Amino acid sequence: GDASEFASYINALPQTFNYMPLNFTQKSGYLQLLRGSIAIDRIKAMRKDLNVEYQELCNHVGEIFEKFTFDDFVWARLCVLTRLFNFEIRGKETDGLVPFADMLNHANKPQVSWNYDD
Repeated sequence: GDASEFASYINALPQTFNYMPLNFTQKSGYLQLLRGSIAIDRIKAMRKDLNVEYQELCNHVGEIFEKFTFDDFVWARLCVLTRLFNFEIRGKETDGLVPFADMLNHANKPQVSWNYDD
């Protein structure tokens, strides 16, 4: 919610991911453009995997998770997948979100670098 220390970051995230193949629909016509490629099968497989993951969460933490729809879950997973940083903390490689750093550069040839001192 708005009281969260991450509210500004969350509010700055994309509201939709219509440009991501995972969200392409027959109605949009974009799936038709991918016909004959392996992309269609990969999109279906990823949606199936996400559905299984969503159902598992609902089954195990339903009282917390049931207020979120599958579409909400897909949105959140895409936020993570499109913004995840790989870094090292105390010699251990890990992944995580770095609020606002993910918005610094979206060029094909990045001109921004960053480092972390633990």
